[in-house]
Amino acid sequence: MPRNRLDDEDVDLVVDLARATIVQVAPAEMPVFEATATAYRADPRARRTPRAGDMLGFGADQVAAMAPVVLPIAAAALDGVLAELGSSMAERSKAKARDVVRRLLRRDGTPEIPPLSREQLSRVRRTAYEKAVSLQLPAETGALLADAVAGALALGDGG
Repeated sequence: MPRNRLDDEDVDLVVDLARATIVQVAPAEMPVFEATATAYRADPRARRTPRAGDMLGFGADQVAAMAPVVLPIAAAALDGVLAELGSSMAERSKAKARDVVRRLLRRDGTPEIPPLSREQLSRVRRTAYEKAVSLQLPAETGALLADAVAGALALGDGG
């Protein structure tokens, strides 16, 4: 399903999805997230992918270290959702798929945009979870982040 390559135009969508995820799992983390997102926007390909060992402590300290981890998870999920939308809307261009994701995240009330099906959301959640596991996050943390990513797309909590 995933294409494993996001275009520069996708960076804002990655940040929007990651922001919606952080808002769900750790709203107090927003100031750290915004600083991390600024650095990610500057050069997302050159930044190092964090590992679970980079997380500090438990509770709030661990949450503070989630900001850099949620970005690659959101990137993997976005890659998957663009692939899903691209395959289900073969006649539409990738640019149109980006517009659909924007609307899913912002829920601007446009009725012609179908929500992702349960099956599509399940595949996106699995992609996000697999990315979290590849980052050596604990299974519980990976599941929490994957649920939040899928929830943000299902509920449109990205704006």
